[in-house]
Amino acid sequence: GNSLLKGLLLCLILVVLTYILPLAALASVNTPPWYSWREGDFTVIAAQQVGDWLAPVVICAGAVGNMGMHVAELFEDSWQLHGMAKCGLAPSVFKYKHPQLRTPLTAVAFSTLLMVMLVSLNFERLMMIDNFFSVSSGLLEYA
Repeated sequence: GNSLLKGLLLCLILVVLTYILPLAALASVNTPPWYSWREGDFTVIAAQQVGDWLAPVVICAGAVGNMGMHVAELFEDSWQLHGMAKCGLAPSVFKYKHPQLRTPLTAVAFSTLLMVMLVSLNFERLMMIDNFFSVSSGLLEYA
């Protein structure tokens, strides 16, 4: 119990620092002025102020951060599907866990396959699908 609290507090501090430190560094330089910043300017400013070597580092850090959020969402959805299967709300094939890793392998594979299929759709189609499921879940909650 105590180690969970310490871990969560450490994560909170690290996440706050990963946002505050780069912003503080860029704001202290203020070249170009912060009100003119646009998407992708962190990379340009890093290259101008520190050197060309820092631009790919900033890009890689952003990519790794985005990948981390994607993987966390993937596994959260997979565990939720696994739990639903254990309660009888989803097909029982999603109950399977890998014997050594103890991960819901079929749920992870299904979630990955679903994401790969959704990537091929354009943004408007994705928004339609998202809105459909949001409204459906809202209706189910109040039914």
